[in-house]
Parts: sequence; structure tokens; C-alpha cells
Amino acid sequence: MSGIGRYAHHVTEGLGLRRLPLEGRAGTPLAPVQISGALRRTGDADYFLSMGFSSPLLRSVPYSIFIYGLMQRDPSLGFPRYYRAYYDTVVRRGARRAEFIFTISEQSADAIREWLADEGPTIVNVGAGVEPHFSVQPGASTPDRPSILYVGSMNANKGFEDLAAAFAALDEPDARLTVVTRGRDRALEVLTSEGIPPQRVHLVSDVSDEALVALYNEATVTVVPSHSEGFGLPVAEARACGSPVICRDTPIFREVDLGGVRFFASHDELVGLLREGLARAPLDVADRDIAAQVYRRVYNWDEVVSRVGHSLSR
Repeated sequence: MSGIGRYAHHVTEGLGLRRLPLEGRAGTPLAPVQISGALRRTGDADYFLSMGFSSPLLRSVPYSIFIYGLMQRDPSLGFPRYYRAYYDTVVRRGARRAEFIFTISEQSADAIREWLADEGPTIVNVGAGVEPHFSVQPGASTPDRPSILYVGSMNANKGFEDLAAAFAALDEPDARLTVVTRGRDRALEVLTSEGIPPQRVHLVSDVSDEALVALYNEATVTVVPSHSEGFGLPVAEARACGSPVICRDTPIFREVDLGGVRFFASHDELVGLLREGLARAPLDVADRDIAAQVYRRVYNWDEVVSRVGHSLSR
């Protein structure tokens, strides 16, 4: 399940909402038309909550929407230029007519306010959650070699190329890079271009939650090199599992950090932090769990659902 799919599941189930039967895939240019048609066919809906940026073409009932971030508007992050045009016309028009826009970080909330020029609905940061089974596992196996973990797509905003370049520059022949991604072919292309031999890489696709928890627990360090994110779930997941984290020095990661995160702003800084992370002796289970509990307590799905429900009940 994708991150947005997981989010939608928790909110709709937690609030006991009925799902709107849509003809077609959500998030496409035709979605506003499809939503309006589905609301008309349903006939008895008195409110609509969109778990994405799509809103009804016709405002037949009051509605609120979720916008997780606006990075898709930035062509420099690899997104097509027509994304920006679509956001700035169709999405913005629907957003201004909503009662609430829910988002997942203060950085995203500020960006949405600026994008809307403070015209339109109340914008509410309801945060994000980490699954309760993302935790320190006392019986987790200890890898026979130091391991750097990356979890994410191969989209340009994720910054995987920068991690690959830093890993290639490490004078650590025993270190292994574990890459959890659905973009296997692109990952191999990047790793090959950096001259990284296959025996130093572990590529994983379609990983289960249980396997991902094990990987976070086994990692010597988790690296999140994204240039831009709406939240940065791997940071919270890794820390909830007790893994030290290195990530790019951006406002969103500073916001998510509750301790145990180190930041880089350049290639040389990332290489240096990787060397330090691989050389540092791991904490014992009890010490790792003390820090991890903070993340599990703050990034809690029940709290997210409660914040959404509180706003809608006003």
C-alpha cells in the first residue's frame, strides 16, 4: 500500500466514512468530473472528504480535501511542466471552494497558504502517523557487515543519485547499500554509473511491512536524501525502529526530527556523516527504544484521525 493509500485507509476507517464509488482512477484530470458524477448517483451524500487534491467539479455538497504537498509544481524536481499548470488551474480552483484543506506538515501548510494567496479555506496540519509495528525488535538479527539503508522511489526529488555518489566515494569496502524501491531498473542504472559493484548492493522490491521493519532494525544507518517532501515518512519510520538517520538539511526534515537525526548540506558532508555512522558502535536495544518511543507517541494515527474529526465536527 502506498503512503497516501495508507493515510486514506486510516482516516476513512477511523472516522467510519463510506467510500465513494468512482469510475476511474483518483488523481487524474478527469477526477473532478468523476467525483461529481459519483456524488450525483449516490444521491444521499451530505458531505465529501477527498483524501487527495481532487475536488468535485460542481459543489453539490460541502467538501474538504487533502493536499500532502506542492512539490509536483516544481519542474526542477523532475515533474512534467503540465503538472504545474494543472495544479494552478483545476486543483487551485477546487481548493479555494473547500471548507478545509488538510495537510501533513507546517511546511506544506505554509506553502499551500502562499499558493492560494490566503484566499479560501482553513488549512489544517493534521500530521502523519507511523504504524505501531514499526518498533525496535529485540530479536532483530545483526548484519555481518555495516549496512546503509535507503527507502523510497527513484523520482528526482528523492535525491538517490546523491546517496549513490556518496556511497561510491566511501573507503568502506565492507559496507553494503540496501535499496528498497519499486524503481529497480533506475536504481541499477544509477549505481552502475557510479561504478558500484553488485556485491556491495542489496536491491529489494515490493517489501512487506514486516520485512521493512526488520531492515530498519538491521540498518547501521538510514539515509533520506530527498530534496523535497510533504512529510518524510522514512525518517519517522526509521527512528521508530531505532535506526540512526542521516537526511538532507531541509525545513521539512528539521520539522519531523524529534532526535537522532543528523543533517547534510553537501556531498562532502554526506560522505563524512556516512563514515561516522558506520564507525559508531550501535546502541543497545533499551537505549534505542527510549528514543524510538518518542516517535511512535508523536506520530500516531489515532491522533491524526482525531484532528481531522475535530475539524469536520466544528
